[in-house]
Amino acid sequence: MDADPDAIRERLQVVHLDEPLSVSEEAVLYAEDPQTGCIGLGEVEAEAVGNAVSVVVRYERDERSGPPYVKAPGRVVRKSWGRDRTGVLSRVRDLL
Repeated sequence: MDADPDAIRERLQVVHLDEPLSVSEEAVLYAEDPQTGCIGLGEVEAEAVGNAVSVVVRYERDERSGPPYVKAPGRVVRKSWGRDRTGVLSRVRDLL
């Protein structure tokens, strides 16, 4: 299945996080696709959205096997905590 990047962008939920991650000293933006659970992180919205789109496309190409992907600048990891939103930031920090 070919994913439509524009359709993915439209459904992303983007949140500005006030805390820095280990990948950056700057606060980051968090973009999550509610349909797949994949997450993109970035220092600017365009980077977070681009990272989210890239992992959603990859996840859908892999026929949605296994946990969703998380992509920070330069890294892709599996989101192993399912749909549990509590402690998302600390879990992402642990993975990176």
